[in-house]
Amino acid sequence: MSTGKHFITILKNKNMINSALDSVRYEEIKSFFYDDLFSVMYGVIEQGEENLKVKIDRQFKDFLAAFYTEASAGLLMEWAKNPMTREKETVLQNLLAIYKISLPAVLSAKGIKEQPLPRS
Repeated sequence: MSTGKHFITILKNKNMINSALDSVRYEEIKSFFYDDLFSVMYGVIEQGEENLKVKIDRQFKDFLAAFYTEASAGLLMEWAKNPMTREKETVLQNLLAIYKISLPAVLSAKGIKEQPLPRS
């Protein structure tokens, strides 16, 4: 599932999330978001590496995926518990804009350019 579709599904099910937040500990719900979002973010990072033709150190990839995942999960939890004044589409568009702008910049700055294979 793409990042955008994942967030839309979460935002559409706000009532279910609020019910879960009321009956389950905050950390358990955050862990649920974290597990799903981490794999999505890691895949997005790997796709970015491929598109930009750079190679990122595995440790930094893990850090970057955790960074974006924590931010995303935290925002989703906050939005579900205390709806932001913005519409869900605005929240989603803001998150996607941040990813689209910052992720390529970070990958380009931190990545090692792949060298083309020499021609024989």
